[in-house]
Amino acid sequence: MKSKWHVVITFPKRENEVSRVLEKYNLICYNPLVKIPNSLEIEDVYTPLFPGYLFAKPIDTNHKLPSISHINGVYGWLKFNDEISFIDDEIISEIKKTIFKLNSSYGLWSNYETGEKVIIEKGKLSEFAEIIENAKSPYENAKVLMHFMGRKIPALVPWSSIKPIKSSNVKNNRRLTRGRGRKIRNPDNKFKPSMVLQK
Repeated sequence: MKSKWHVVITFPKRENEVSRVLEKYNLICYNPLVKIPNSLEIEDVYTPLFPGYLFAKPIDTNHKLPSISHINGVYGWLKFNDEISFIDDEIISEIKKTIFKLNSSYGLWSNYETGEKVIIEKGKLSEFAEIIENAKSPYENAKVLMHFMGRKIPALVPWSSIKPIKSSNVKNNRRLTRGRGRKIRNPDNKFKPSMVLQK
């Protein structure tokens, strides 16, 4: 009988804690962790690929799944039409292969497209820019066109300073701050910097 995995829904940032608890219920747990490049960290940083979710299966395939909704940090099993959903072992194997490939390289990082609009953040200063050439790794510089005082200036910036933006949230390409975190006021109110960055 092929083993089937099931999905556990957890509270935010409780995946690892819940995984350790579920092992006491004779469950094998899998929490895919992917490497996230961070130039400010000496050691690699890993984060769940599916935040708020775990994969789990019984050690003995003949055993029924236990009730887990009473466990601290757990919402319960993922269900469809009141039935606990399952995932074939082959799919989990493919996820593991993908995770291994990502973590053996630079991890999960954004590959910006040529011409893509982005924001460059340096300290408290934020500027609009356009990608000319993406960085070859998250530890190298990307070539961009900076929008500064009505001019487009080519520059090399660290990949870690580049943040994506949605074009639908930007009406004009204007500077967001004028240093020291001071926002630039727009008299005509046609452009609101607060609309650009969404948490």
